[in-house]
Amino acid sequence: MALGKLSNSKAGRDLRKVKFDIVKDVSLITNVSQKDVRDVVDAVFITMHHYLATGKVGTRVTISGFGTFIVQERSERTFKNMKWYPNMFSRARRRISFKPSAKLKEYLKKLDPDF
Repeated sequence: MALGKLSNSKAGRDLRKVKFDIVKDVSLITNVSQKDVRDVVDAVFITMHHYLATGKVGTRVTISGFGTFIVQERSERTFKNMKWYPNMFSRARRRISFKPSAKLKEYLKKLDPDF
């Protein structure tokens, strides 16, 4: 891939990337219009959202070379809130975790050995 074509970040946006940045960079690399790339990126995110939102605990969405999104269950918990009630409960709920692939970890270590 021609990663040398990636656009440089503007001051103030170095720490934050948004979908627009992804669309712009993919468009530069592939020589495809930003509108077409945006449609594909939207379709990918909508599909991943659907898989994760409708999946049961243990559902995995794996992107080779990037990582795996996993639907996990957070169990019900009891905690004390001394101001109002002695015991409060948080209900059990699903959450999504991300496990980066070995390839992504290796790439990040090359960029920053302290990662």
